[in-house]
Amino acid sequence: MKNWLNLLLIDLAALLFGAMLSFAFAPYAVFPFAVVAPAGLLALWLNASPKRAFWLGFVFGLGLFGTGVYWVFHSIHVFGGVPSFPAGLITSGLIGVLALFPALVGYFCNRYFPFTNAKKLIFAFPAIWVFSEWLRSFIFSGFPWLLIGYSQTSSPLKGYAPVLGVYGVSLIVLMTSGLIVNGIL
Repeated sequence: MKNWLNLLLIDLAALLFGAMLSFAFAPYAVFPFAVVAPAGLLALWLNASPKRAFWLGFVFGLGLFGTGVYWVFHSIHVFGGVPSFPAGLITSGLIGVLALFPALVGYFCNRYFPFTNAKKLIFAFPAIWVFSEWLRSFIFSGFPWLLIGYSQTSSPLKGYAPVLGVYGVSLIVLMTSGLIVNGIL
């Protein structure tokens, strides 16, 4: 019973870290959340199997995209004239598909980098995440919403955006997340 409760609390933490990340974007623009939330997820992945990391990434994605793309429901329902139930199903489906991207990051990080070391935390994790962002912006005609680099428009990193682009800024933010986890360890 205690193990089940522990897993549930870890799942809840992943969900909350995902929701926290959405507050890094406009209109809230609490840009440090873009560093803290992925660092929290990465910490949850440390001793997880690839399957468990996939699940935690999926739950994180549900938190992130559930709070970050709620407006899609309004667009479909209010402006598209679709009744509430089908609009909710469509939006839920979109959120579920988008949540697969952080899930795959967790799977690939823990599958191909099973040992917790600086190489995994500082280089592999950010590279895999940014690749998933890039892939998300192209696959199925793309949905480049909530890319981590976009959260830094009011941060000290905003000056890097014209030089490195959104993916370069995402890489810097995620490397910082990995550095925090590595420093704590």
